[in-house]
Amino acid sequence: MDYKLNNLSYFEKDLLINWFLYHMSMEQRYNLMENFPKIYFKMTGVKAKIWKEENANERNDYAE
Repeated sequence: MDYKLNNLSYFEKDLLINWFLYHMSMEQRYNLMENFPKIYFKMTGVKAKIWKEENANERNDYAE
């Protein structure tokens, strides 16, 4: 299926992400943080606690 997401501008993509995050329940947010911590960080700028704990020894572009 082609959802035409590539046709959206950066502003439109940001608007969609913000809308979905606004309407997510906390349970959904926690699931997103646990299952996709790097994506969650890219979307929100907030590092999930679980990601910090699991990767404390790794140094990459997300490390503090």
